[in-house]
Amino acid sequence: MQKEKKTFNHFSLQDKDSIAPLLHALSTGLQQGKMVFSDEEDEITLHPSGLLNLKVSASESSNKHQIEIKISWNITDKKNKKNILTIQAR
Repeated sequence: MQKEKKTFNHFSLQDKDSIAPLLHALSTGLQQGKMVFSDEEDEITLHPSGLLNLKVSASESSNKHQIEIKISWNITDKKNKKNILTIQAR
């Protein structure tokens, strides 16, 4: 049975000095393999491991600059690890 998809979204207006510690916490969470995202309405815990996909985009126009960082990874089901194919030449 597939796990229900859970998402977390947060939008706010903050200055650069309040965003920098959030990015530092994101970096620390990646290194430790656990990130907890929460606000007054919701919470989600993610466990990054293995190889991660990283996408960084930056853009500028006359009235707006934007940075997007996207990190994703696949979850390996531990039950499926038991069913690994092996081939031996004898």
